[in-house]
Amino acid sequence: MPVVVKRLIALLLCIAQLGCVTSAWMEDQYSKDTIRSFTVTGDGSELVVLGDNYHYFFPSSSVLLKLLTWEGRPLLEANLSHTFSADGDKVKGALYLSAKSASLDAAQRAFLLKAGFREVESHQKMYERVDLEGRRFSAVGVQVPDDVAFARPYEVSIREVTPPGKYAAKLLATPVTVAADGALIVGGFAVLLVFCTATMVVDGCRVRK
Repeated sequence: MPVVVKRLIALLLCIAQLGCVTSAWMEDQYSKDTIRSFTVTGDGSELVVLGDNYHYFFPSSSVLLKLLTWEGRPLLEANLSHTFSADGDKVKGALYLSAKSASLDAAQRAFLLKAGFREVESHQKMYERVDLEGRRFSAVGVQVPDDVAFARPYEVSIREVTPPGKYAAKLLATPVTVAADGALIVGGFAVLLVFCTATMVVDGCRVRK
């Protein structure tokens, strides 16, 4: 067999092996978490997303802070982007908010338009995407109580820039603690459920003002 052919075969085998390694590596870069609740700190300054594996703290932008403290927020439905990007404790994602046009009065509609919502008449809804960037903490040992938990939790994928095995042990424990009455506490104040998910609206959702 000519030397050139042998080298070509060797090169093709090498590329094939590299492809397998790359595929396996990419697969290892994704982890999953089950989201149980969207809550807010007592002063409204941070959105706290509670998952089984991690608790995610996202500082409120000016727009998000207005929505978190808006008296009409029980009218909003929320869902996280189903793929997050994370590097160690740093995490990025997006929050998708919507409201049924028929449930809004003129003042509420005007507020949402000013906050950046767009109205899609064909869906009879108003929509907004809020980009999130914050930190995550280990949720080990903290269980989300029923009064702030979603009726139907859902799963998100997390694209891990750093392999989980290299940072998992270094993640700080969540600042969320459990009070004697079962309430979840951050900084001395109970966290409150602030948004429904689309599936929660079917089951019923009582958001605290």
